[in-house]
Amino acid sequence: GNPYFAIELARSLAERDIPLGPGEPLPVPGTLRALLGLRLADLAPETHKVTLAASALARPTVALVEASVRSVDPPAALAAAVDAGLLELDRDRVRFAHPLIASVVYADADAAERRALHALISEVVEEPEERARHLALATDAPDEDVAASLDEAARSVRARGAPGEAAELYEEARRLTPPPQTNDAARRAVDAAECHFEGGDFARVRALLDEVTAGTHSAERAR
Repeated sequence: GNPYFAIELARSLAERDIPLGPGEPLPVPGTLRALLGLRLADLAPETHKVTLAASALARPTVALVEASVRSVDPPAALAAAVDAGLLELDRDRVRFAHPLIASVVYADADAAERRALHALISEVVEEPEERARHLALATDAPDEDVAASLDEAARSVRARGAPGEAAELYEEARRLTPPPQTNDAARRAVDAAECHFEGGDFARVRALLDEVTAGTHSAERAR
């Protein structure tokens, strides 16, 4: 990639006090945002839709991008994004000409637009884990059905030997657990802590376990 972009992005990440959360776009310095904004400002609405869909997908393909937009002619909109130099096609794979373009496109969409997009994507992706992630990103209030899907996805990912991803899913499951179900929330916090321990993030382990042991959930305090 462009070395100037890489240096500015590294500086922007280093200046953050708080790590990126799930679904949060990369921080883009103002100078780079202005530069990329010039390329994005003249996009037709349909072209913007396909670039936003591509930015929200973990592994965008032509079929997934086209299925994730409400457009009169998704193939034409995708072709326009390629012609504009924003997207590139590698057989059925879709990728951005530079990853910062994806970050700017995603960050510039408002929260409601992103939630609606993730809700739509959750209906077209096939992998249970990815579907659970998109359901979480489409939800801004506690929802036990979504939390249960994330919990199940976390167990599956952990069994595959990816504790970092599993920890993220458990934490999202905990975030979306309705307040009355405090035992489930505490269990998910401890499960996340165990995964963080396996991944070596001991500071997060301590933070999560301190929160649980400060509560009244005797079974999880014992764990």
